[in-house]
Amino acid sequence: MTDLPVSSPPQLTRGQARAKQLRHAIQDVAQAFESLGASVEIHPSVVGSHPSLTLLTYALVGLLAAGFVVLKPLWGLVLLFALVPSSIRDIDGGMGWLRRFTPKEIGRSLVIWPCQTPENQPKPGWPTAKAATESPTMLICLPIATQPPRSVWWGAFLPAAAWILILVGMTCQSLLMELGDELVGAGCLGFAITATGAIGTYLTLDHPKSLGPAETVAALLTRKLRDSKPLPNNMRVAIALQSGHPNHPDGIESLLKNNEHRFPKGNTTIIGWKPTTGPLTRINPEGWVRTLPSNEAANRLLECLIPREQKGTTLARRALELDWRAIGVEGGFDDPQAVADVLAQAILPPDSKAP
Repeated sequence: MTDLPVSSPPQLTRGQARAKQLRHAIQDVAQAFESLGASVEIHPSVVGSHPSLTLLTYALVGLLAAGFVVLKPLWGLVLLFALVPSSIRDIDGGMGWLRRFTPKEIGRSLVIWPCQTPENQPKPGWPTAKAATESPTMLICLPIATQPPRSVWWGAFLPAAAWILILVGMTCQSLLMELGDELVGAGCLGFAITATGAIGTYLTLDHPKSLGPAETVAALLTRKLRDSKPLPNNMRVAIALQSGHPNHPDGIESLLKNNEHRFPKGNTTIIGWKPTTGPLTRINPEGWVRTLPSNEAANRLLECLIPREQKGTTLARRALELDWRAIGVEGGFDDPQAVADVLAQAILPPDSKAP
């Protein structure tokens, strides 16, 4: 009797291995929350790759535009100016037209319902159409991140400086000044350095194999909600753990568009947390270049709990652009307990705490 050939496991690409690790981590966390008695759902989503690939794309297209500037000045300048609105949207946490061409990954959104829904619903977290329309809903969004995200300004500085050098160099060339060629060359060098740095950053990344502090915040908040008395007005509370980079929260858009019947715009308030270091801070307005004010009602809800306020970008901006009531909060990466306490106080009235 001959031995059957043993087939070797299929070789996974870097992106497939990364998605598999995250998928297993989310499934383990989902089982842990189910053991606490919570209702758990896993929603697929499409998210952008790491921001270093976006920076690499901008650098390569900018380098191509710089070459056109030398050979075909008009076409090169048109391409450079076309990159400006796209980069501004990316800095503000959106998805510019150029980033839409970068590789995407299959992400996951882990939605947890801590069983604080009315008893007459067919299943906790799965409301009838009447309950979803009439009951106020609070959606807490926690991005998955094992390290605090770096500021987007560092990634935007070199391409912006290269654009400026090339434009100034073109101006000098038109005025027959000697520095024109040197400035254009310096701009090309800036794009080349940006591309090299982006490639090195991506190749040396330590991709997360866990859900980071978002898992801890969700667990603490779930216990607080389950130990509380019934919430007033049959309030529904959901906690969403979002995959994708915190600076480019693409997953929230898929979650809201695919579940608008469960999170109606008229009675759903979204609190988006960005896991950065430092004290908890309300983000108002949202955006660095094109600002968008946070929802007034949501801002008043957190104003007493988080007095500190500043400009920034969180996933709440995506929700605001889609006409949901939302406000962003950042800070507390090293203190998940403080984050959970503030979120619980925003949800629970003073007399709803467990005796």
